[in-house]
Amino acid sequence: MKRIADLLFEAKLARDADQISFVLELKRLQDTGAKSPEQWLEFVMERLRTETGKKLAASIVTTKWDDWWMNHYSE
Repeated sequence: MKRIADLLFEAKLARDADQISFVLELKRLQDTGAKSPEQWLEFVMERLRTETGKKLAASIVTTKWDDWWMNHYSE
């Protein structure tokens, strides 16, 4: 049986995953010219609860949204 601490950590990870999905969408919109994502990113970043989530989101906002495609894609 899982301990309560494990379940709470899993809940934090699931919540962070939802927020990171939002960060990805906001970053794409921002990089393609939309203005409103700038005001939302700060609030979404503050919602993150885990160090892993915070590091991942920080990496997302400092990387161009299509960098993986333009620089790392191969067939």
